[in-house]
Amino acid sequence: MTTFVGRRVPGQTVRVRRDPLRVPLLLLLVWWLIKLLYRLVRRVIGEPILLLAVGAMAVIWVICQFAAPLLAFVLLLLVAAAMIEVRHRWPDWFHRWIRLPLLSWWRRFAIYARKWPAAVEFSGLAKTNKAGNTFLPVLLRVRSTATVDKVRVRMLAGQVVDDFGRAAERLGQTFGSIDTRVRSVPGRPHEVECWFLNRDPLHQVVEPFDQAVPVDLAALPVGLCEDGTVYKLPLLGNHVFIGGKTGSGKSGGEWAIVHALAPCIADGTVQLVGIDPKADELSFGELLFSRLAYRNPADFAAVLEEAVAVMQRRQIALRGVSRLHIPTRDEPLIVVLVDELAALVYITDREIKRRIEAALGLLLS
Repeated sequence: MTTFVGRRVPGQTVRVRRDPLRVPLLLLLVWWLIKLLYRLVRRVIGEPILLLAVGAMAVIWVICQFAAPLLAFVLLLLVAAAMIEVRHRWPDWFHRWIRLPLLSWWRRFAIYARKWPAAVEFSGLAKTNKAGNTFLPVLLRVRSTATVDKVRVRMLAGQVVDDFGRAAERLGQTFGSIDTRVRSVPGRPHEVECWFLNRDPLHQVVEPFDQAVPVDLAALPVGLCEDGTVYKLPLLGNHVFIGGKTGSGKSGGEWAIVHALAPCIADGTVQLVGIDPKADELSFGELLFSRLAYRNPADFAAVLEEAVAVMQRRQIALRGVSRLHIPTRDEPLIVVLVDELAALVYITDREIKRRIEAALGLLLS
C-alpha cells in the first residue's frame, strides 16, 4: 500500500502539456512577414542615413518611372554637390549626421557582421547545448566615432559582463583594435557594449578648447575622452584629485581647469587660491591667483584655514536655504588648487602639519 502526503495523486497518467496549437502555414508566413516588416521599419527610422537612403531611392524610382533617367542622373549630381557644400559650410553637422552614420553602417557590415561568428566562438563566448546546437551572442548595433566603435551586444542566458571582459583582448585582436573596453548598459541588464579603440586621440597634444561664456561650472571642458568626445569636469560642489606618475600629465590637467575658469576669474565670480610646495608649477600663472603660497609650510596652513573660515561662514548662511553655493561677484567660488598634495603630508613641523591636516579634513568632508 502506497501512502501520499497531501493531495492524493490519481493512478492514471497526468497530462501536464497541452496539445500544440495548429496554425495554417499561410497565416504563419503572413505573421513572419509582418514581424520582418516591423523590424525593418524600426531599423530604418532609427538610422538617419538609412532613412535618407530609402527616401532617395524612392524619389529616384518615381523619377525613372514617370520622367527620364537623365533627370534622375542630374538629381544625383545635385545631391552630391549639396553634400559637398554642406561638408564645407557645416562640418560639425555633416560629421554627426552623415559621416558617422555612414561609417557605422560600413564598419558593421564590412567588419563586425562578417567576423562576428568566428570572433565569439573562438573567444569562448559561444555556447553549445547537449543537443549540439550552438548559440551566439547577438550583434545588435554599431555606433562609430572618429576613434572608437561602440558595439552593442545581447548576451546569452547565464552570461555576465565579466565574461566579455575576460574575452576583450581576443575580440580586440580579431577586429584589429588597439585596445578594448567592455561596459554595462544602464537599464539593459541583458546587453553589453564593447568599445573597440581604432585610433588613440590622446597620442598627440590636445589643444586648449575655446573658452565658453558663460562658463558652466558643472561641466568644464578640460580634455578628450577615448571616443574623441570632450570630457566635461563637474567642478561645482565636488573635489577633484588627479593622480599619476611623473610625466603622466598631471600639471596639464591643472592648467586645463584654470584655462576653462579664466572667464570666471576675469569677471570675479571665481577666485583661485594656490599652494605650490615646489614653487615651480603654479608660479607661471601667479597673476591669476588671489593668493599663492609656496615653500613656507606656515603659509600653506594659513591659506587652508582661511578657506575653511569662508566655508563655515557660508554654511551658516545657507543653512535651511540651499545645499549648494551659487557663485556671485560678492561671494565668488573659491577654488583651492594644491600642486603635489603629498608634499603637505611630509612636513616635519608637527604643529603646522596638524593644522594642515585639520583644515584639509574639513575642506574635503
